[in-house]
Amino acid sequence: MFKTIQRKIGKEAKVLLTVHGLSSVIRSFSKIYLGIFFLKLNQWNIGAVALFYAIFYFTNAVFFFILGNQIKCKDKMVTYRIGILSYFIFILLIIILKDNVSNYMYYLAIILGIADGFYWLPYNVLKFELNEYSNRSLFFGYEKAIEDTIKVVIPILIGWIIIVFGSYEPTLIAVLMLTGLAYIFSVKVASPVASLKALDIRKFISLLRKNSEINVFRTYYGEFLRGINYIGALEIVIPILIFLSFSNEFALGALTSIFACISIITALIIGKLLKSKFFRFSIFISGIILFSGSMLLVVNVSKTTIIIYNIVFALTIPILNILQTVFSYNSIDKEKLIDFKVEHLIVREVFRNSGRIFGFLILFIISKLGTNIDMIRMALIILSFSILLISFQAKKFKDS
Repeated sequence: MFKTIQRKIGKEAKVLLTVHGLSSVIRSFSKIYLGIFFLKLNQWNIGAVALFYAIFYFTNAVFFFILGNQIKCKDKMVTYRIGILSYFIFILLIIILKDNVSNYMYYLAIILGIADGFYWLPYNVLKFELNEYSNRSLFFGYEKAIEDTIKVVIPILIGWIIIVFGSYEPTLIAVLMLTGLAYIFSVKVASPVASLKALDIRKFISLLRKNSEINVFRTYYGEFLRGINYIGALEIVIPILIFLSFSNEFALGALTSIFACISIITALIIGKLLKSKFFRFSIFISGIILFSGSMLLVVNVSKTTIIIYNIVFALTIPILNILQTVFSYNSIDKEKLIDFKVEHLIVREVFRNSGRIFGFLILFIISKLGTNIDMIRMALIILSFSILLISFQAKKFKDS
């Protein structure tokens, strides 16, 4: 696989993928197990966990704005490495605080939001600048495959460690060490030449309106809808639902690893074979299928329906994620807009995180109305409508 990557994409892009793969360990942990960890410490108060993630994404969006000028005019890699170190600090604090973590959850949400802001903005710029227009879908395909490869190993391994040791601490220590390794590898990626132009979001928005860049506005709307659903609240709700049904971390990890294997195959196929003329249709069909799977859980929550839903999720999410990411990058890759890629990423993240905050606030409000299973079923009904909107939105994209 790496021989293919080296032949198709540049050396520094390959190292960037390695660093991102290592950094994916902490994100895999935070999406699959951190919610369960906090729920156990808070007597299964899903509302408290939903509020944690809402604060986290709000802080993340704020720091995207704060860091914009730093990313555009100064060294991107310095900011990127600070993000990795901030992840390190976040895990270290959880280890130190131990059972007192629940008393500092919302402060930790702010720290994680800062870390994410420092990490994701420069990473998104770097993967744009280190890859040509023609090979981005390949890069995104391998990026998704590497992330899912991490997910195949990490969830089941973490689940096994938690069951054997009866504690999350060994896992946290291992994640801490891997995050440190990611920082070491990051020093091998040189920062692209910085722009001499200052950040100017107002000018960027004005330019979009002046040139009627309708596709760019549609990508922002799509990011808001994605944030409401499958890159937001559902990333936390589904692991919780699996845990509530199967009652232990090893089952959660094993099932997550199986579903990740399906995603790897799908991501590789999409990145390598799918032609651009089929992008819109693929998003439309995938969204309809995923919505149907969500409705299955609304009708009946059982071990069987949860497994069926997650298989559907694993087959469709790589298609939706990769193709919408390609739309997002390619819509901005024009001569009159190319100098505004940082502004584009900031505005995109504001829409995406606004959707995430909205989704988690829905979860927070609904958590006050019923039991855990009933609450999740109700949340799925509301959140799943955004999937339908994504499907119909894809059909409106115009060819550039």
